[in-house]
Amino acid sequence: VINVIIDKAYVFYDLYLAHYDRIIVSIWFIVICAKIVIMYFNVNYIAKLYRTKRALINRKIEEILQVINNQLKLKEKVRLFESSILKTPVVVGYLKPIILLPVGLATSLTYDQIEAILAHEMAHIKRKDFLVNIIQSAIEIIFFFNLPVLWISSMIRNEREKCCDDIALKITRNK
Repeated sequence: VINVIIDKAYVFYDLYLAHYDRIIVSIWFIVICAKIVIMYFNVNYIAKLYRTKRALINRKIEEILQVINNQLKLKEKVRLFESSILKTPVVVGYLKPIILLPVGLATSLTYDQIEAILAHEMAHIKRKDFLVNIIQSAIEIIFFFNLPVLWISSMIRNEREKCCDDIALKITRNK
């Protein structure tokens, strides 16, 4: 039975794949290059976020940030900024992480809501999700053709968000 399967696989390879192996590898290489270019533009976007950041000066929010920092026992000093090009809060950086909020978000929400957002974002810092995101992106680039890998990767991203939500709930004790 195994010999029959091996023979059929060899015939399939000989009839179809052997004649198109260079084309298949070329397409794979082109897609890899395109994904690397996309990643390059994403890194440039992060650099643009750094350039357009603006200090957020609000004593109460700084106190909330410090309390959460102490609760999570973070070694890094996390700083808070606003950005005019963002639509959602994000954490940027690994060695010196910063939290970027969209302009006006801090003034349009209550302090409890801001605390929940900051707790969620600081949970990403605590869990080193920025580094995990880079590794996961590299794996997605290399295995772009493997649908189970992409599916598992999307599940991991969703679970990372849920973990940060759980940490934020634990800190704020407010759903």
